[in-house]
Amino acid sequence: MNVFCSTDDNYAQYCAVMLTSLFENNRDSEVCVYLMTEGLSQDNRSLIARVADRYEASVKICDIDGSLFEKCPVRENDKVTLATYFRFLIPDLLPDDQHRAIYLDVDMIVLGSLRPLWEIDLTGYGVAAVDESGCYADDVFPRLGIPRENSYFNAGMLVINVDYWRRNGISRALFDYVDANAPKLTAHDQDTLNVVLNTNWLSLPSQWNWMSTFMHIDHKILPARYEEVMEGAERIRIIHYTECKPWVRFSHPPFHEHFLRYHSRLGVPLRYKQTTAVSDARRLARRMLESMRLLTPIYHRRFYRMN
Repeated sequence: MNVFCSTDDNYAQYCAVMLTSLFENNRDSEVCVYLMTEGLSQDNRSLIARVADRYEASVKICDIDGSLFEKCPVRENDKVTLATYFRFLIPDLLPDDQHRAIYLDVDMIVLGSLRPLWEIDLTGYGVAAVDESGCYADDVFPRLGIPRENSYFNAGMLVINVDYWRRNGISRALFDYVDANAPKLTAHDQDTLNVVLNTNWLSLPSQWNWMSTFMHIDHKILPARYEEVMEGAERIRIIHYTECKPWVRFSHPPFHEHFLRYHSRLGVPLRYKQTTAVSDARRLARRMLESMRLLTPIYHRRFYRMN
């Protein structure tokens, strides 16, 4: 299985946690990881190498020329870095005799074998992904000019039909779209992928990219979608911390204990994100009020009964 991820020094430790969970739960598969990065420090390269050595796994460091993405928008207050666009290059980084790849964001934890994901039929599709229905931004369809009936997928986990991308020039189309539409791309590479592949993506069950934002889906407005993601939560293969991150102090995202469990295997202190004392105090106060049932939890109580 060819598995790609992107990171820089800011997220390298969290990438190592994700890779630990990937290798731990896919021991029966030959996994080759391609880690796309620019300027990754030697310390972080060594951290990734130790994880790979522990599992006798292959991790190939792909040093990316950031100037290729100079027209890709990353704004001052965005929560991503330029590395989020590196997935555009995946078909160019794979040998010619390789025909598909899985992409994983670093804010994920793998809880099971990815073999069923790797073996899905992608005939006629450029990518397979999980629908964001129920939690995407209200303006996404008019802003991007795509039909609502085609929906909108999350790009944190992608199964990529590399042959389709090569045959149809998808990588070039992605860069061309960014060049012409940068101001409207509030979700960066994800917006771009949804426009370029709008009619050519396969929707997967939520268990393959179970996002913490799913817990905001209103069960009264979207009952079928709510039930599907709740059922997916009972058989999760990939957790995606799309909202609260487990490396933010006093954060408490769903299934955060899995991140902490795999982090403990790194043998290094958790690198918490730098935050302000005010924001820390607010998160701590909210958790205390929720624990005393004086404040409605951010996430539905049904989830916590199940979890």
